[in-house]
Amino acid sequence: MKLTWILVIALAGATAGLVFTRLEGDAPLIQGRTTEAYVGDRHARDFRIVDHGMGLRRVRVWVEGGDGEPRELLTQEYDGNPLMGASL
Repeated sequence: MKLTWILVIALAGATAGLVFTRLEGDAPLIQGRTTEAYVGDRHARDFRIVDHGMGLRRVRVWVEGGDGEPRELLTQEYDGNPLMGASL
């Protein structure tokens, strides 16, 4: 009976540790690296996306035009695993 309680407590501790490491408190940061552009101007826009937690699994960039329709500019997938996160 004592061994059962020890195993239950150890399993609960391991589960709590795994949940704590997987649930991150901070969202990824998106930083613009170029100046703002005005409507009608053609220009390139550079972004830096940083995640201090488990890393990023996917990055998607969308813009919304004057007609209100969203347009996908980029989708990038990164390899990783559920325990260690993304590997770049």
